[in-house]
Amino acid sequence: MRDQRTRRTASAVRRWVAAASTTALALAAAPAWASTTSEQERAQQSASIMLVLDASGSMAADDAGGGGTRMEAARKALTDAVDNLPEDAEVGLRVYGATEPNEKKTEAACTDTQVVVPLGPSDPAALKDAVKDVEPSGFTPISYALSQAADDLGDADNRHIILVSDGEETCDPDPCETVEQLGADGIEVQIDTVGYGVEETAQSQLRCIAEATGGTYLAAPDAGSLEIALDKLSTRALRGFAVQGTPVEGVDRTSTDEAPVLEPGQYTDSITTGTKAAEYYSLAPTTGDHRLQVSVTSRPPSTGDSFDKETFALQVQDQDGDSCGYENGFRFHDLGLSGAVTTVLTVDDDCLTGEPLLLKVERGGDGKRPAPVELVVREVPVAQDVDSLPAGVYGEITVPDELAPTQDEVEPVVGGGSFSDAVPLEPGTYVEHLVPGEQAYFSTTVDWGQSAQLIVEGPTDDSYLSDEANDYLWVHATFHEPDRRAVSNPDASAYASYHLGSPPERYAVVVPEVRYRNALDSYPSEARWVSEAGTYYFTLAVPPKYQGNADGRPVPVEFTVAVEGEITGVPSFPEGAAAAATGAVASSTDGAGSTDTATSTTGDPSADTATPTPQASSVGDTDEDESDRSLLWWVAGGALAVLLASGGGLWVAANRGRSQSS
Repeated sequence: MRDQRTRRTASAVRRWVAAASTTALALAAAPAWASTTSEQERAQQSASIMLVLDASGSMAADDAGGGGTRMEAARKALTDAVDNLPEDAEVGLRVYGATEPNEKKTEAACTDTQVVVPLGPSDPAALKDAVKDVEPSGFTPISYALSQAADDLGDADNRHIILVSDGEETCDPDPCETVEQLGADGIEVQIDTVGYGVEETAQSQLRCIAEATGGTYLAAPDAGSLEIALDKLSTRALRGFAVQGTPVEGVDRTSTDEAPVLEPGQYTDSITTGTKAAEYYSLAPTTGDHRLQVSVTSRPPSTGDSFDKETFALQVQDQDGDSCGYENGFRFHDLGLSGAVTTVLTVDDDCLTGEPLLLKVERGGDGKRPAPVELVVREVPVAQDVDSLPAGVYGEITVPDELAPTQDEVEPVVGGGSFSDAVPLEPGTYVEHLVPGEQAYFSTTVDWGQSAQLIVEGPTDDSYLSDEANDYLWVHATFHEPDRRAVSNPDASAYASYHLGSPPERYAVVVPEVRYRNALDSYPSEARWVSEAGTYYFTLAVPPKYQGNADGRPVPVEFTVAVEGEITGVPSFPEGAAAAATGAVASSTDGAGSTDTATSTTGDPSADTATPTPQASSVGDTDEDESDRSLLWWVAGGALAVLLASGGGLWVAANRGRSQSS
């Protein structure tokens, strides 16, 4: 038994060595939910939305451009935005300041708010008609209007308020205190706010309202940006980081006999630090010409700390309690982003004896609130013609000297909020408006023998850039494998950095040629991870810490997706193996930027989104437990040093024009 345990420990250490230098900080940003309801649960519920519109006297100002008033601009922006609201949502409209004059602060003026469209099934025509009749008149009782809008939503499970205001509160109490009290009273509601041409005090107030409820604040200095902001909120802000799969509940260490059995497929659970040492699941027996792979993906709510860290560790044990593999994934950053964490573990082959295995999932880090997780179990077929397949990519992954050209036609797109609703894109050039702090998810298909490029063209408007020293606008871009692990290498995850007065540049991240033998031949190059054809995900984000002159405005970022090369080197798999050799299928989309995503998946997701991968090549064997432990500590120390150095590296990168993630 000792020899077997030693061999498994050595195998685990070798895999850890291979992975430690490339563990991904998969940065993802979107508002964290400010409640105990999990994002998983909220993503599966239809939204109930109250639109709250400022009709105070200041909305009569004729500074919206073209001789129009602010109210006229707001009417147009709302009219366009309501068409993009979820069809299955309950939607209502409330206004404030529309009836009382703004001559004197009275009780009537400070309670001047009315429902003009009651909460009910989304009816764009009714909303548009109601907006036409709203005329600006009185004060700005934001606090009272928000408390009434929360009452309008009643007992709905997934409550949202979208507030548009051109000024600060003119009555009492402070609206930020009001929404904080709503949370203290157990009223869970996300409030997204738009500041239309507001001054600093109003901006701070509206930002506070959004942040206190896990919402988003958007700045709209003019009529055009108001349309963009409302369109953004109607199509994106209601999306959380969604997880998909069959719901299961892990058990603690004392109840492993009752652990839910995970067949190959996709599952969801919710894990909180500090409540259990770990969650346990049972893995169904696997034998034959397959390897067993398990993964966990989550984006825990941000703690708001300067350095926000989260970890998810996977360990599989056999019936004797011996380890069959261990992997650890983490996020650690200081850019104002809350990151997704994906940990992938391939179970040791000598554990696949036809007996059930025990999976342990452990969450660590600073956060204490529940985090929805997505568990994926895959049986990965082994190629039968390994020796005849093309050799793996040699050397480190590099960006080609000549990048794919920008297409003449630039298509507007709105990305998804997570891997589960990533919007599939064909090769082409696109523009997305990125709110600082959010991350947009897309996908594209990369087949055997092909490579891919994601080329960031940068902001399309210089007004988002600043000429102040060390004040850059960064666009963070990453590629992720079909199993959602980041293709972690200097040229697959990078910061495109822009500064007013600097010549425009195109920055690229790449996926090298997808070859089955990459995992066998490409060590120590990070190309060894790119050994599956299928759906490759990519993400774009503008970190709040480096948003240039955006100041909360959605930044128009142009980017090009390119997939190059012929389909070659297709492996041969055992007859009946559940793996697509070519033509992997991405998520479905209606062509308008929205994605049709299921909330429950019982089949094997690998059939559509991934193809088999061999085990990575390993460092030489060792038979000594002590040597394994020494090596593990040495690698851990090196990884920690890389992390500690990253903070200083970010500052240096800003000054040289580009930073590459670790």
